[in-house]
Amino acid sequence: MSLKAIAKELGISVTTVSRALNGYDDVSQETRARVEAEAKRRGYRPNTFARRLKMGKIDAVAWCSPYVRLR
Repeated sequence: MSLKAIAKELGISVTTVSRALNGYDDVSQETRARVEAEAKRRGYRPNTFARRLKMGKIDAVAWCSPYVRLR
């Protein structure tokens, strides 16, 4: 399920769908309610990994150690 499919179903832009789901104030309550209802009806779940990758924010910690014990 994508934002594009929700936008097409509701006749609004993908940007508006995204802004509604992310809680921006410039989206009317009526539009937000329509978007949320359609997203719920379609079982939309945001892909947090894809979002973080696109935004350049990946919450990960790497640990490197030169000390390795082999048996």
